[in-house]
Amino acid sequence: MGSCYQRVVNCIFGLFVIAAIAGGALYFYVLPRLDNLLADAVRREYILPPSATVVITRGSLLDTLEGEVARFYVDAEEAKLDGLLVKDLRFLAEGIRFDLPRTLISGQAELLNVSHGQLSLSVSEEALEERWSEELASKGLSKVDVELSNEGVGVSAVVDLKLTEVRVGAKGYFEVDGTDRIRFHATDLELAGTSIGIAELKAAFSTLTPVISLGRFKMHVVVDELFTSAGHLFIETRSQSLEEKIAADRQRLKERQQAAEAEAKEAGEQQNAYENGDTPPDEPGSDTSEV
Repeated sequence: MGSCYQRVVNCIFGLFVIAAIAGGALYFYVLPRLDNLLADAVRREYILPPSATVVITRGSLLDTLEGEVARFYVDAEEAKLDGLLVKDLRFLAEGIRFDLPRTLISGQAELLNVSHGQLSLSVSEEALEERWSEELASKGLSKVDVELSNEGVGVSAVVDLKLTEVRVGAKGYFEVDGTDRIRFHATDLELAGTSIGIAELKAAFSTLTPVISLGRFKMHVVVDELFTSAGHLFIETRSQSLEEKIAADRQRLKERQQAAEAEAKEAGEQQNAYENGDTPPDEPGSDTSEV
C-alpha cells in the first residue's frame, strides 16, 4: 500500500517537473523566438533596412499564443509601403492582433487589428516621380517632374506633339479622399499654350494612383498633419475610435449634402435668370477658360 502511494506521489512530482521544464522552455526559448519571428515579419512587410528598430512588447502567454501583442514600435530611416519608398517611418501601435498562423507560414506581418496607433512618415519628390512615371507614360506623358513646396504641389510631364515636345502639368494639393487613401487633387492646369484636350489632361493628373493607403495599418485613422515643404510630403496620423469615425463620416456626408444643395441652388438661380432674359448660362461643352 505504501509503495503504491509513493508511486503516485512520484508520478505527480514527475509531472510537475515536466510541466516546469516545458513552461521554462516556452518562456525562455519559444516566446523570444516568436518575438523574433514577428519582428522579422514586420521587417519583411515594410522592407525595412538592417538599421531599422523593431521592438515588440508581449502581453500574457495566452495573448501571445493567440497572436496578440501589447505593443510594438518601428523606427526606420526608410521603408516601402505599397511599392512607395517612404522616409523617417515611425509607427507605434498598441493592442495589436496578428493572424499568427498566416504570419508564421507566409513570413509577412499579417495584421488583423490595431487598437491604438500613431504613424508618421515623409515622401520625397523622387519617390512620387518613380511612382507615377509608368502610369503617366501609359497616357502619353513622359519625363515626370514633381515639385513639393510650402505653396503646394506641382506635377508636370512632357507630351510629344510629333514636331516638338511640350511640358504640361497641374498644380494642386494632397488630400485624404474620404477613405484611408491620400491622393493628389489637381486644381489648376498648365497647358503651355497647347491645344491638348483639357478634359483628358485633367483626367490624367486627377486620377493618379494614391500616394499611400493607410488601411494596411488596420486602424481607423485621423490625419493630423498633411503638408508639403522642401521637397517632401509629411504625414502624421493617429488611430480613431469607432465613435469618432462614425461622427466624422456623418460630418463628411453632411458637407457633401450641403455642397450638392448649394450647387443645385446656384444652377436654379442661373436658370431663373436665363428665363427672365438675363445673361444665359454657359452652353454645355463650351469652354470659357483662358489657356
